Amino acid sequence: MKPVKRMRRLLVRAAPSTSRPSGKGTKRQEEITDLREVTENPVEALYVSRAPSFVINVPLGRCRGFGVSPSNLGTVGNPFVRATRHIMETGCDDFATSPLADYYNGFQPASAAAVLGLANGSRMADYPPLAAVLPWHVSTPAERHKLMRGSIEQYWRRHGIDLNADDGVTEYGPVSLKKGAREITRLLDVYKSISAQGFRRDHGDLYATLLIGSDDGEWACQITDGIHRVAVMVALGYSCAPVRVIAEGTMSAVRRADVNAWPHVRSGLLSRDEALAVFDKLLRGV
Repeated sequence: MKPVKRMRRLLVRAAPSTSRPSGKGTKRQEEITDLREVTENPVEALYVSRAPSFVINVPLGRCRGFGVSPSNLGTVGNPFVRATRHIMETGCDDFATSPLADYYNGFQPASAAAVLGLANGSRMADYPPLAAVLPWHVSTPAERHKLMRGSIEQYWRRHGIDLNADDGVTEYGPVSLKKGAREITRLLDVYKSISAQGFRRDHGDLYATLLIGSDDGEWACQITDGIHRVAVMVALGYSCAPVRVIAEGTMSAVRRADVNAWPHVRSGLLSRDEALAVFDKLLRGV
C-alpha cells in the first residue's frame, strides 16, 4: 500500500470512540482511539491517535512491571506467573507454599536504590524503598513516599480490607502473611474470571507508559495498572493483550534519547549513567 493511502486509512480509522466508558473522569478523558486493527506499532499509534488515549494489542513479552524482579511480566519466570501456574497445577492457594512467598522472602530491597537496581553509592540509597522514583518522574523521593503510602492506605480502606502500608507492597518483599495471602486471592480471582470469560476490557483496561529505546523497533510497555491480569494471561497461554496508553501529557512515552531532559537527571539526583541503567533494565525486562 502506498504511504499516502496508508496514512489516510490510519487517520480515518483512528477516530475517537467513547464505546467503553470508564465510569470516571470527563467525556474527553474517556475518549479512546481503538487502534488494534490499524497498527501494531505503538510509536506510530502515538502520532495517529485522535483521542487522549488509545488501545493497541501488545505482545505480553513486551510488558514490564516497575519494582518487580525480573521486570518482564510476560515470562514464565516472573514470580506472579509462577504463582498462578502453581495454583493451576496444584489447586493449592496457600501463600506459604506459593512461589510468591519465595519471591517476597528472597527480594527485599533495603533502599530506593535497590528497588531501581542501583549500587549503594547512589543518592537513591538514602531513601526507603517506597520513595523509589524513576528518572523521568517529576515527583521527588519524599513526595513519592508520601503518595505511595497514602495510595496504599486508601486502596485498602476503599475495599474494606484490614491492611496498611506496613504490610508491604505488591512488587517486592517483605510482606506480612495477610498481605501475601491477599496477593494469592487476587491472582486466584483474576484467574477464575479470565478462565471463564476471557480478558474483558469492561472489567478495566491495562494501562501503560511506553518505553522507547534507541534502536528502531525497541520498545516496551510499563504496566501501571494490571500486573496481576498480565501474569494470569501469560500463565493461561495468551500471547498478547489490549493495552491502553494515555496519549496526552509527558508520561505517555519515555524515550531513551531524552535522558538529558529527565527531571532527576537534571536535578542531579541520578547521574546520566544511572538513569540509562534504570531505563535499560526496565526496557529489557531484567
